[in-house]
Amino acid sequence: MGEVRVKVMLSNAMDQALARRKKLSVHQVRTYEADALVDTGAVALVIPPHVQQNLGCWPRVAEWLSTRTDGKKWSM
Repeated sequence: MGEVRVKVMLSNAMDQALARRKKLSVHQVRTYEADALVDTGAVALVIPPHVQQNLGCWPRVAEWLSTRTDGKKWSM
């Protein structure tokens, strides 16, 4: 079984809404391009803290504690 990776462009939804209302220039909409691993069974998106900061997504909406396949805990 192989991996599926795609280039994705993430953007701040609030910035997009403000740009649609002409309250913000389209060039000011915060975006982040990344190489992403696709999980076809996923129901949530996990992005690293530096990407959240670049997009202005603080504070977090929700946070989960997960166990990785190597047994290490990690906060999402």
